[in-house]
Amino acid sequence: MYLNFSQRPGCRERDLQRRHDNPLYPEGKRSVSAEQLQAAQRADAEEAAAFTEAFRTLFEKAVHLDANVQSDIILELKQGADKLYEQAAGLAGDNRQAQQSLLKLIDVLMRAVRAGAANDPQALSEIEQETEARQMHMALLEYPLVADLLRPDSPIDPDSLAPTLLSCDEEELAMALQLFDTEQILYLHSAAQKLLDACRQEGHEAPQAWQRLHQIAGAAGLM
Repeated sequence: MYLNFSQRPGCRERDLQRRHDNPLYPEGKRSVSAEQLQAAQRADAEEAAAFTEAFRTLFEKAVHLDANVQSDIILELKQGADKLYEQAAGLAGDNRQAQQSLLKLIDVLMRAVRAGAANDPQALSEIEQETEARQMHMALLEYPLVADLLRPDSPIDPDSLAPTLLSCDEEELAMALQLFDTEQILYLHSAAQKLLDACRQEGHEAPQAWQRLHQIAGAAGLM
């Protein structure tokens, strides 16, 4: 069956794209219907519309900030901007302009936070550590799979994690593995090894997936 997938899909549609006719997934998840695709596209579009409204509300609050606004209000806005940036990374469509606007707002808010902590070396140190961590986090969010994995309502359930990671490319897997500790990666390697052995028994060689398994083994310190 031909399915009309989007060029810039949202997280639900991306999940269907990964699963469609993919022998790495459980048999019940390999077949994607046109109705499932339409439902996913509709839900992704609704989420994008809700994001646009939340984005507009956040910037309206920022524009009307009082010059002597309390620090807790600034931090609340920054947390909102961080959350929206993370959400934008996984939305359908091209959201780069919105993300750039959010980055500029975060920068302005962080300058205000630093100014408020000017006489507190410990607070300034904590702010710099947070800034560095945020920059690393945002670099990871450039990869849609990472954004999908970080969602509280991620469509990638535990049974789909190994096939999902085995189905991505080398660079995306390298980024995604940074979300897991060594013990978790060891578990992933074991699950992925069993999955590929089962696929081979079914007649599916999946050479690229075996390369990804090799990559997971390296990340787990097994090589």
